[in-house]
Amino acid sequence: MDYQDNETDFYLCTVEVDYNSRRIGLFLLHLMMFLVGLVMNMTVVWVNWHRRHSRNTVLFCLLNMGLADTMIMLMLPIYMLEVVLDHVWLWGDFLCRFSNLVIVLSIYASCFFLAYMSVERYLAVIRGSAPKVQGPGMPERRKRNMICAGLWILALFLASLETAHVRILHLQEPGCYLMPMYAFTAWFTTIIIIQSFIQFVGPAAIVATFNVLAARAVRACPEVQARNASDVWLLHVYSLVFMVCWLPYHVIMMLMMVDTLKPSLFDCNMLEHLFFAYAVVRATAMLHCLANPVLYSFLSRSFRCKLVNLVMRHLPQDVASVQGTGKHGNSPIQGESTVKASNVEENSTSQSGGS
Repeated sequence: MDYQDNETDFYLCTVEVDYNSRRIGLFLLHLMMFLVGLVMNMTVVWVNWHRRHSRNTVLFCLLNMGLADTMIMLMLPIYMLEVVLDHVWLWGDFLCRFSNLVIVLSIYASCFFLAYMSVERYLAVIRGSAPKVQGPGMPERRKRNMICAGLWILALFLASLETAHVRILHLQEPGCYLMPMYAFTAWFTTIIIIQSFIQFVGPAAIVATFNVLAARAVRACPEVQARNASDVWLLHVYSLVFMVCWLPYHVIMMLMMVDTLKPSLFDCNMLEHLFFAYAVVRATAMLHCLANPVLYSFLSRSFRCKLVNLVMRHLPQDVASVQGTGKHGNSPIQGESTVKASNVEENSTSQSGGS
């Protein structure tokens, strides 16, 4: 982002920041996120795709959130190379716009489905093990599909508002910038407010509120309390991780908005630290795409069992039969007496298990 109002004061900076170390650190961070995050999120999509017909809406949210995070991971190599080249863009105008659209769309979608999943998890806990009774009106699965489509369309609309002003600018070197032709201050302020409230404040409030309500419902449920009391803390970890990953980014963006509205407020040293921190917090915010599959899928016993079953299905039959015998030889002993309590337990901690 080019802040020409502060160009004169830029050369009066007395602080020195190490951009070379930042470039190396961000490259390694992007590389790690790409290699680890792509494998984990594709695994989440693969497993939950096989459970897409489940009545459990939490699993449906996990599928969509995993898809959004996978899309972000697929775009990371472009940004990784941009960091190495010190924000020089070499891939043309189309890829500049397309990569930004995919990233912003996926971030909005991931946050929306996380909030939706928090609501559904709470509803699953208060319903308990009681079977769902289909009342008059729209079928549950159709309603779920319409909500899903609506969230993706909303995310696409919000991402398009930003991507409409993405273009290649030839300053000293060509770069991919968010820069409207007219009314920059009004546009930039609007985008930051939309991002802050729709992408962060709204989902964060929903996630935190319904996780607290779900935790209270779990403690009050006699079917789950004895078995799941020690897992209730995970609900608060979910909220905390979302805050830790995204709060620094939105704080920096709000400070940039303040500088745009009142350029004389921050001195050169403050702006230098602000621009230095922007690339860092933008990268660390993406760590949420690594936290999502770990917290919501790989910690789930039902997810791990489904993953093992899918892997066994693709092994040679002789190997699968030997391992399957040793792993499930005692499974007939487990009767139906644990099914209801297990269902409530998994829904209450977001480690849900419909298959």
